[in-house]
Amino acid sequence: MKVLVCPKCKKSPVVYYGCENCGSQDVQQDVLIHHYRCAYVGKQEEFGSPPVCPKCRYVLTPGSDFDKVKGANTCVSCDHNSKREFVAMCSGCDLIFPLNQAVENAD
Repeated sequence: MKVLVCPKCKKSPVVYYGCENCGSQDVQQDVLIHHYRCAYVGKQEEFGSPPVCPKCRYVLTPGSDFDKVKGANTCVSCDHNSKREFVAMCSGCDLIFPLNQAVENAD
């Protein structure tokens, strides 16, 4: 049987979804707001509460002036725009690496 192991010490890794840049599990999908009137699109946090368009300073009315769309994934730890991918952490040496860098080891 072949198993995937750490490329450094050949021990078994723990596999999880995480940031492709730093390996953190704290990857969140951004929520974007599209303002119809001026066509501005930005992160929800930019608009504040009550929502005000950062571009034209128009106070938005929920349900009629804008819509919310899903944006990119951002890592909270390193602020990298990242897709979630399989990441491995070695149980022997604590190396964090993309799963595609693991090596096959025949038992």
